Amino acid sequence: MIIRCAAFGCPCNNYSDSELKSWFNFPHISNNLIQIADAAREIPTMTSPVILKADKTLFVDCDFTLIMWDENKTTWKPHNAHINLIKRFHARGQKVVVWSAGGWEWASKVVSELKLETYVSLIMAKPEWWVDDLPAEEVLLKSGHIYLKDE
Repeated sequence: MIIRCAAFGCPCNNYSDSELKSWFNFPHISNNLIQIADAAREIPTMTSPVILKADKTLFVDCDFTLIMWDENKTTWKPHNAHINLIKRFHARGQKVVVWSAGGWEWASKVVSELKLETYVSLIMAKPEWWVDDLPAEEVLLKSGHIYLKDE
């Protein structure tokens, strides 16, 4: 199994699987992340679906939404307006899901770094596909797209 770094713009994402297999370590990935990835392989297959019991749910992306990268994509800062939005939705009893195209590991790291664990109900990879009777633009227009300027 190849463990790819979940970091946005990480150089390991530019290598093929065969090149990565020849490496003995990933100096830019902590041992903890590798241990977490190894442990995740041992999780048994889910026998029943996870049910998020909520009628209203806020879905929030990570990169350029919860965190803002500098122009070189080497450092980031929190997007406080969106962080406060999460806290307001949570205070109203609504569920919050954080996702990332970088995968669930990256989304989990962002939530942890921003200390949002108590406000977030579910962390996941951003969906690549979904099946619906409506086209994406209709679904997204019916829901409430929110993007706030940072403070």
